[in-house]
Amino acid sequence: LANQLMLVTGPMARTVEDLRTVWPILAGSHRRDPDTVPFVSANRPAGRVKVAVVTAPPGGATAPEISANVREVADVLSDAGYDVNQVEPPMIEEAITLWGRWLSWEFGTIADTIRAIVAPDAWRFYEAFTQRHPAADYASSVEMLVQRHVVARAWTAFLAEYPLIVGPVLCQPQFDHA
Repeated sequence: LANQLMLVTGPMARTVEDLRTVWPILAGSHRRDPDTVPFVSANRPAGRVKVAVVTAPPGGATAPEISANVREVADVLSDAGYDVNQVEPPMIEEAITLWGRWLSWEFGTIADTIRAIVAPDAWRFYEAFTQRHPAADYASSVEMLVQRHVVARAWTAFLAEYPLIVGPVLCQPQFDHA
């Protein structure tokens, strides 16, 4: 349920050419996917496209080099004629908290199975996560649905003004996989 209610659908790309390649595949509805909507390319905003630039999202720390990379992309878009604006999208921290509560609630239903199959470090992470984001009871789950609607409504309004957002996917450098 959390993936269905909190998932954000859209491409992440390294280049504009990547977006040009993937967009015809992603755009529009599909008869077997009830969450897709029709797409009409004629609905493109008139004039300069407004871009929301988020160099350091609230809710955590962003490494300086990551913020610098976001600013670099913003400069490229500005030079290309986009209307680039440093802004803070709405309700990010609320969305993070809400998503955490959904995950705790859902994973709480299979906690015994999770504990049986994960390493001790992963289980300690799970316990710390669920302490930070307590699982909901039924009444709280109804509240979460209402709050999700509030957050989604705020984001719909934001995206109507800023159809393109440039920001970090991860706010800290990736850990070493070796």
